[in-house]
Amino acid sequence: MKKKTIAMLVAFMLVVMNASMVHALAPVAEVYYNAGTSTYDSSDFESQLNDAIKAKLQAGGVNPKYVSIMDASADPANVSEAHVHSGRNTWYLSNGFTPKLETPDYNHVQITNDGRTLTFFGYTQPAYKDFMLTSGSPVGKKIITFDMDESKVDYHSMEGGGFLFNTAIDSEGKLSGYAILYINGAIKVYQISDVDADALHNEQTRVLSQVPGVTQIGSYTKGASTHHTIKINVTDTKLNMWDNGDQIIRDLALPAVYGDEFGPIVSYASHGCEEISVFAYDNLKLFTTSGKSLEVAVDQIPWGEHAPLRYVVDINDDPSTLLDGDINQTNLKDSFDRNEAQYIGVSDPEYKDISETFISEIHKGGQHVESDKTSAEIIDAIAERIADQIIHGYKDAILAIEKAETKTDISFASGDSKNTVKNNITLKQDADENVTTVWSSDQPSIIAEDGTVTRPVIAQTGTYVTLTATITKDGLTSEKSFTVYVAAADPVPLSTLDVVAGNKEATLNFPALLGATKVTVELSENGTDFTPAFTEETIDDASTSATVTGLRNGVTYHIRLVVESGPYEGTSNVVTVKPVAPSSPGVVIPPDMDTKVIVSDQSNGGEVVQGKITKLVGENLKVTGKVKSANGQEISVPEITMNQDGSFSIPQLPAGEYKLLLNVIAPNGERLAGPAGKLTVGSNGSASLSVDLVDPYGTILDDVTNQPVTGVNMQLYWADTELNRSKGRVPGTPVNLPELPDFAPNKNHNPQISSDSGEYGWMVYADGDYYFLGEKDGYTVFDSREDKRDERFGEDSYIKNGIIHVGDTIVKFSFSAKPKVKAVGEHTPYMLGYPDGTFQPNRGIVRAEVAAILSRLYTATAKAEKVSYADVSADYWAADAITIATNNKWMVGIGENKFQPKKQITRAEFAQMLANMYKWEAAEESSYTDIAGHWAEKAIATVEKQGLLFDFKETTFNPNQPITRVEVVRIFNQLMERTPWHVEVGQKWTDVPESHPFYKDIMEASTPHPFEQYETGVESWKVK
Repeated sequence: MKKKTIAMLVAFMLVVMNASMVHALAPVAEVYYNAGTSTYDSSDFESQLNDAIKAKLQAGGVNPKYVSIMDASADPANVSEAHVHSGRNTWYLSNGFTPKLETPDYNHVQITNDGRTLTFFGYTQPAYKDFMLTSGSPVGKKIITFDMDESKVDYHSMEGGGFLFNTAIDSEGKLSGYAILYINGAIKVYQISDVDADALHNEQTRVLSQVPGVTQIGSYTKGASTHHTIKINVTDTKLNMWDNGDQIIRDLALPAVYGDEFGPIVSYASHGCEEISVFAYDNLKLFTTSGKSLEVAVDQIPWGEHAPLRYVVDINDDPSTLLDGDINQTNLKDSFDRNEAQYIGVSDPEYKDISETFISEIHKGGQHVESDKTSAEIIDAIAERIADQIIHGYKDAILAIEKAETKTDISFASGDSKNTVKNNITLKQDADENVTTVWSSDQPSIIAEDGTVTRPVIAQTGTYVTLTATITKDGLTSEKSFTVYVAAADPVPLSTLDVVAGNKEATLNFPALLGATKVTVELSENGTDFTPAFTEETIDDASTSATVTGLRNGVTYHIRLVVESGPYEGTSNVVTVKPVAPSSPGVVIPPDMDTKVIVSDQSNGGEVVQGKITKLVGENLKVTGKVKSANGQEISVPEITMNQDGSFSIPQLPAGEYKLLLNVIAPNGERLAGPAGKLTVGSNGSASLSVDLVDPYGTILDDVTNQPVTGVNMQLYWADTELNRSKGRVPGTPVNLPELPDFAPNKNHNPQISSDSGEYGWMVYADGDYYFLGEKDGYTVFDSREDKRDERFGEDSYIKNGIIHVGDTIVKFSFSAKPKVKAVGEHTPYMLGYPDGTFQPNRGIVRAEVAAILSRLYTATAKAEKVSYADVSADYWAADAITIATNNKWMVGIGENKFQPKKQITRAEFAQMLANMYKWEAAEESSYTDIAGHWAEKAIATVEKQGLLFDFKETTFNPNQPITRVEVVRIFNQLMERTPWHVEVGQKWTDVPESHPFYKDIMEASTPHPFEQYETGVESWKVK
């Protein structure tokens, strides 16, 4: 997350829903006090003076909120944007809600009005906590002042907003401190202990008061007015807060000392809708205090811009050091005069004369108050002067401005509101000629100063604009602001596309295509049939120009843009251009030859194909090249290029045969290997170019099955050669290739995975030496350095001694992947045919046959005990197998001491037998529709989950139907991993020809043979 430091000299907090209206008459009087050494106890000076001025102003009919009292040693504080969410994904969550508004940069805090306004934007669902803290751990008293207008507040998804103070985040990321939060109807104060700062920031469901580690230590009622002028003073041990001059919180004890950092916090509640809540801090003042002498403090006081009355109260029994009648006093006088401030000195009677002399010298004068008077007398004397000057000098102006504020407003056209502005706004103001009202806009290009609205062309749904009415009278200033959301302009296809002709190219000019997800340049020679064109640049939503290359001089082209998404969505206007060659005085440039292009696909026997030679790797890729004579000498002619239509611009050449060495140019401008071509120029000037399709694909086949191998991890490396070292390439390191977006399926990535058809492919750099590794589980790693093939490609590319050298021509490299051997041995038959030479694959299998199969396939572990069934005689052919199967509980009798050896086994019984033998975890669901409630339902579902019922593809299983011999063979072959790829002997059973779909399975089960079993799951028979 980016960090931004913001000087918080001014800001005023407003809590609103979607839009805001605020107004605040600037302070009429600003009082800064400097507490030095005095017999007068000034520890409660601020509260006492505030109460006294308030009483006198109210008695005089003036709102006391227009007086600001501040410690003169205050220093502006900075906050850091350390815990504020940003990014489009924080607006568009996976909850299905589309936010009604969004900020231009998708940051949830926006800084406007020359840094005077800080606005927090909420979310469509999570209960995030966004906060900003001061940097550098400022020390001293913390002072926060701001105004708040709740007349337009809708808390919606917000718990509230306020400030953290006396806060620290420790080395483990735990936040401790305090928070004062303004919520609906109340002011809450919380103590925060060891709360993970990031977890608090990313809280999903709970409001601040519900977070573990957060404890409420105070709750207070807000002032009755909807307009609040608030001041907060915080020391290490106490919190005080005033609202419109009334002290709401007085000396609230803070139980522990945590730290010194402070700053704004906004707490959201979990909800679910498209509404976005907004917290705006405007004209907020954040300060800390530090010890200062009077002369330093006066020059560093951050006086407000509009306050006509300024006072500095110096509480100091002995002011003679500064009021020395010499240079110190002169400097202090200059400071007061520069700041147009009055001096109120609270000092010992002994220094009355020098105090009054100083007062007489400064422009604005002042007052001397003797410090030996009672506290009440001192406070009353100062309050009387300040209140009197406000009442007699500015009361009429204050009342006039307050009246004008009530008449200053905006109204909307029908269908518009502050949340969605599409039409002009009407500005309303007081008709009193003695009051001046001037309107301004923070975005005049969107809302002009007369209310004219021009909806912006932006990627977001709209944008906030603040209109401000500045009301003045007799030196007093009030600013009433209205924040509205102006809807973005409706999408309209671009109509201002422009074009400039060049040499075999055209440059397009257009505005930034904000919000576009894809921009395609389309080209046509007849103005009707458009096809995608390639440009030198990749066009995105920030682009304002693009150069279309590969055009033919003298040909008229029609060009347009197709824009997906954003305000310019659709097809642009069509521009027409005719590229021309540059002219030089006295020089005639002959036209290019009219060349016929024949493209051959060597992967398909040299078949002639239509289209560009780059159709497999990217239609929009640029192709350039050079011409060589038949004996390999390079000919000095301009570089040849492939045109947009797939033709080539080739300069005039004498009759004869030539070689073309072509390179494909990647989107980033890098030169890649391409195909070789043969150019034939006839005596009549006609030309024919034969060139291969750009086809870098290699194929990977299984060495045993000769089938494509998918999922091979292919990685290309720089070979250890002098050529590579001379070019600064590090041998043995992966090659970083440019992405080719239309080169399926891997976009030229390195590494890449082979496709379902076993294909891989790279477009590599010309003039380089390479090797690659191919890796997949179950196969031996293929290292091309160990492959000793000797092949040539074109004039200058080859594979030799394990090195893949690429000159200008593409190299194709196919290979076989060798499966790893898992086991070697002899397979004996586990299933026999019948004496008549048949196998009878579709006949049902009886219980005795199954017992015989089990005894041949599985190792008995149970103790051999005599088993006697009434229907199995001692000399029965399967008696021993039935005994083994019974002792090992592979099969059991069916009751009444019978085994029923000649009974055909059903599909359900076979599934239950397998489930009993393998003890798989029982499955609860099955895809078969006819087994619900069947006694073997779970067994069938379990065997299906194991993937063994692959031959039962219908929706019904028919559990009571006998299972056939071939079905049993197929299941046992799968279980025993006996899956031969080919069978090395001829037909054995008269009813199972080699064309039988399960010939290999039946032969595997019924024929003895040596085998190699591979980790790929394939078995190969080995003939002795």
